[in-house]
Amino acid sequence: MTLAIYLPCKDAYILICDRLELHDDYAATASDKILISSARDFAVAGAGNSEVIEHVFSKIRQKSDTNGDNIEIRFEEILNDLVASGDPLMIGEDMQAHFIVLSCKTNGIRGFYGRITPKYSQIRPLSENTHFCIGVGEKLVEYLSQAINYQEIPLLEAIPRAIAMVQEVTTIYPVIGKLERYGFDVIAFTRDRKVFVLRNFRKKIAEFNVVFKKVEGIDAKDFDITDLGALGRA
Repeated sequence: MTLAIYLPCKDAYILICDRLELHDDYAATASDKILISSARDFAVAGAGNSEVIEHVFSKIRQKSDTNGDNIEIRFEEILNDLVASGDPLMIGEDMQAHFIVLSCKTNGIRGFYGRITPKYSQIRPLSENTHFCIGVGEKLVEYLSQAINYQEIPLLEAIPRAIAMVQEVTTIYPVIGKLERYGFDVIAFTRDRKVFVLRNFRKKIAEFNVVFKKVEGIDAKDFDITDLGALGRA
């Protein structure tokens, strides 16, 4: 099961996801649940049926000219085509998936939500001011998020709080991968066009606490950072 969270903060937009993958034989492994483009100008997280998610991810990879500016159009085309095709993959009510897409466009950062079922697909933009999540535990995330105004918190303080929040959710929902065992993935696009990528983060940090001012245990050196502006990609 998956929990993925889109979280706008003071200077960036964050996408965080657990890494637990449950297989048909009930074996559990760690896997990448966030697809990041080779140019690092968009990222996609999926929750739901793993076959449907992988099919959508595969179609995105095949469209090599997809970028941060056109990912929304391409993504909608992929979902619509899959529903219209009558593909055997989409037979059965459980063959559905939810997606969060975060893109670094020429004119700014954009997040949107996508959903596909055997009968229909939909796309809609996400708010620039409030979080959104897909998967297990979304009601608890909603409750825990109410106490923190992420819009006033800079990236390097918002990420540890978000990680601590997901840690807290995993104590109630064990089907979400535990931090220390399976790790979390984090990607963030800053308003000045930098991309922060943190794959397979497993370092336990401070317990979730809505009143703490500073979180120890994570800083810029933990991230793989790309400056899209300097590379002329945005």
